[in-house]
Amino acid sequence: MADRPVLLTVGNHTQRSLWAPLSETYRLAFMDGGSQGEAAGAGVPDVLGLAAYADEAVISQARAVAMIRANDVLNAIADGLVVDPEVNDLHGAGLAAWAGPALYESWAATAGRISACSMLHQKEGVVGVLVHEDVTPMGRVAAQWGNAKGIPTLHLPHANHFSKAGTKDIHCSTTAQHLGVAGRYMRGWYSDCGVADDRMTTVGMPQWDKYMDQEQIPTKAFARHALGIKDGMYVLAYATTWYQMTTVWGNDPEAYLEECFSRILWTALELDAFLIVAMHPGETAGQEGHYAQRIKEAGLHGAVTRTHNAHTMRAADCVVTQGPSNVGVVAAMLDTPVVELYVPGARYPAYGPAGTWGDGLAQLIRDAVPNRHFADAMNDGLDGKATERAVEWVRSLCPV
Repeated sequence: MADRPVLLTVGNHTQRSLWAPLSETYRLAFMDGGSQGEAAGAGVPDVLGLAAYADEAVISQARAVAMIRANDVLNAIADGLVVDPEVNDLHGAGLAAWAGPALYESWAATAGRISACSMLHQKEGVVGVLVHEDVTPMGRVAAQWGNAKGIPTLHLPHANHFSKAGTKDIHCSTTAQHLGVAGRYMRGWYSDCGVADDRMTTVGMPQWDKYMDQEQIPTKAFARHALGIKDGMYVLAYATTWYQMTTVWGNDPEAYLEECFSRILWTALELDAFLIVAMHPGETAGQEGHYAQRIKEAGLHGAVTRTHNAHTMRAADCVVTQGPSNVGVVAAMLDTPVVELYVPGARYPAYGPAGTWGDGLAQLIRDAVPNRHFADAMNDGLDGKATERAVEWVRSLCPV
């Protein structure tokens, strides 16, 4: 078993279903320690961790490289480097006060990862790099390292993006050589970002296979019972979002999101609905209490959850997404109607759910119907076999 080649992966819950079948061909090496432990705990054999290849020599070398680079920047600042002359902390003494330490920490971490990847490759032989994103630091470094080494780099995106394609948004750039896209929409989106068609293979979205398995998905009656919903009640689910530069813009985005939640409460009262708040996992700790308190103050019956998407989407008569959320795709896959409450900067495609800035929201909810065409464009085939296709895609590009 130990003679199998190594597939390097960042590790992410969206690719959990791939780990066991991929382990039949490869030993998996995880950059993320939490995912490594999860895979080992799930019985995936011969799991490797990148940290094991970052010995003291590797760490010392990374720190030395980081110190040299940070010193280069401090020298450049002393010679007159200006990032922004209008901001005190981006030129002169203000910039020098923080840039050196911050860049040192960033470079030390990056150099350490690169050195550990090289040590792993030298000792074990890496035949492929698989990431769930290739634009944030860990995924980008993994892909860039693989590209530099001539090792196939594979990006299986963890979500559909709904910002305008081909813009300066970070998601519009790509680092990996190959993309395993979810469906027609994602293929078209990346094509508009300049990705050549021969770099893309349509596989579907592996983490959504479970929603196509009727043995795993609760019935509507069971989901409502589990959430404490009385028979006969109209059920409205609200999928929240959180403030980040790529999702919610404006002068005061947090106030805007709070205003949107107020509109949801008013609409739930108008519909005499049981309100489920399906929280974005990225929201701050303790936000559950805020939503629960506001539901109580409004005189509504409801529930608040960060998880249990299957129960929430199945129980709902309609799901309102704050902006173009992938939770709305899950709802559409389960034939639950969806309505979009707009945010600046991103939008579902024209064939997707109807939407509004707020006017006529209750009527849009009443009129909403299931949209299978939209679901299929987001997740090709809707057959629950995306994991199988993704595994075969990896094997075809990373031969043993």
